[in-house]
Amino acid sequence: MDSAVVTPLLNLPPELRKLLNSRRFHHIYQKFVNKLPMKVFLIEDEPIALNRLKQMISDAGQNIEICGDADSVDTALDWLRSNESPDLILTDVQLADGTCFDLFNQYQPTCPVVFITAFNHYAVEAFRLNAKDYLLKPLKQEDLNSALEKVKKQMTPALTNLDYVKLAQAILQEEKNTTAVISSDMENR
Repeated sequence: MDSAVVTPLLNLPPELRKLLNSRRFHHIYQKFVNKLPMKVFLIEDEPIALNRLKQMISDAGQNIEICGDADSVDTALDWLRSNESPDLILTDVQLADGTCFDLFNQYQPTCPVVFITAFNHYAVEAFRLNAKDYLLKPLKQEDLNSALEKVKKQMTPALTNLDYVKLAQAILQEEKNTTAVISSDMENR
């Protein structure tokens, strides 16, 4: 376990540390994580394209929360520096005051990035920045859905960002449910 995870665990009450070290933790952790919305930050300088992207995200039918948006390198940089890192950045390449590559020269994202642009000649540069996907405009719903699903499958929020009280409650509830099923099975025998 890395030190970023260990430090918050040391500050927890002993009962909760015991629960987090239990055999069932991983199973319950995955169930808990899968219920968390994927937080997506949007960077798009055209209002019509931004509204269309928001609608397409809504139409994707996935558990996604748009945590913010920006229309320029400067506003994106301000938002990213003053907020918790999103789970995903969806960005247009050409913005009003530069390109998203100008942004990423000043800010190293810790989350996946999906590029959405009308120009295919930025693809090599995008993948050098570890792009999760590169989508061409006009954006198709199935392409966006595929990119979102690809990111969601690989997403595992850091333990440091979890609400440990909710996690402990989920573990306790799962333990109760398991105990109830076992008791019911024993009574029916």
